[in-house]
Amino acid sequence: MWAKQKYHSVHDYRRGFTIVELLIVIVVIGILAAITIVAFNGIQDRAKNGAAQAAATQANRKILAFAVENIDAYPTAAGTTGADNLAAIGLSASGDTTYQYSSNNSSNPRTFCLTATKGGVSYYVSNANTNPIKGACKGQGEGSNPIIITNIHTNPSFENGSNGAAAVNGATIARGTGSFIDGLYGIRVSTPASGPVDSGINIGIPSAMTAGQVRTYSVKIRAVTAGTYRMSVQGSAGSATGTPVAPITLAAGQTGRLSYTHTAASMGGAVAYVLRSTVAAYEFDIDSVMVTEGPTLYEYADGDTKNWIWNGTTPGVGTSTGQGQPL
Repeated sequence: MWAKQKYHSVHDYRRGFTIVELLIVIVVIGILAAITIVAFNGIQDRAKNGAAQAAATQANRKILAFAVENIDAYPTAAGTTGADNLAAIGLSASGDTTYQYSSNNSSNPRTFCLTATKGGVSYYVSNANTNPIKGACKGQGEGSNPIIITNIHTNPSFENGSNGAAAVNGATIARGTGSFIDGLYGIRVSTPASGPVDSGINIGIPSAMTAGQVRTYSVKIRAVTAGTYRMSVQGSAGSATGTPVAPITLAAGQTGRLSYTHTAASMGGAVAYVLRSTVAAYEFDIDSVMVTEGPTLYEYADGDTKNWIWNGTTPGVGTSTGQGQPL
């Protein structure tokens, strides 16, 4: 008899992928995806930069062409005296392209500065730099929809003496280099061991307010003596509604920030106070005063901050304008 033979098809012994092989494939795919994303982002960034540079270059050509036809005068900034603003030379916001512009035809030499932003990327040109530079002109902002604000305190870091500051209720003040928090100078306040609780320093704001107007005040404070400190604001017609931050308790050498959002009760000036919270002989330093319109608290800035500019003719004196960073 013939013995029965068993025949096996090769398909009877199918073999799948091992876990190690699957992991290797997944890792390779991940690496390739990462390389692709990085390359794509790089191409996208270069395209955005190129588009913003092109917008700034085109604007620069139109401004210079206008100057050639107008006895070296540059277009005026929108809102200033004169009708020759950017719209008159064919430059206006369109799609994701926006412009910020300033000029001064009274200075010698005459000046202009323009920031062009496209796709969230900003480049600027000026009378001194006709080749686009990444960033923004001083007093203007970078990126889409920058918040441009003004610090209306005219001696915010006390670089111009102690103007705008005065001791109250038995305290003494002294401006010096050992008291600075920003810049080169600050003011040291010393309160007596007796007298009223409201002993400290007041900071006058020269710009008058109208009834119902809202401003936000802030100041940096460093405790020389450990203690609890507070801030208040008073208008010329007496106190009005306000939103102070809670008093802050600082250890010796510790720095903090006090703020107060104030609504004017009537037309007139306002004074901000930095005061102790208990009757005791305290010493503390103050610096970096920020006063802005509206209820928003911003990071401290003045004309020496990046993209900010002093509005006066003397650096360190007068109000200053630039891109605000909300806190």
